[in-house]
Amino acid sequence: MQAKLLSEQQALKDSANNINERMAGCSYNGQSDNAMAEKQQLAAVHGRLIAIQSSIDSLAKVR
Repeated sequence: MQAKLLSEQQALKDSANNINERMAGCSYNGQSDNAMAEKQQLAAVHGRLIAIQSSIDSLAKVR
């Protein structure tokens, strides 16, 4: 279970980095609507990362 969570966590971190790069490009090119959509997507990724970290922490306490 923990290995699956760690794998998903790494994939989401990579995704967040990619979103940040796209947001910078949108902001630079004056595409504020695209930047706002990217920001919302990033918020969803961060929310999931927090949930995964909470689960990992809970698993560690059980052991």
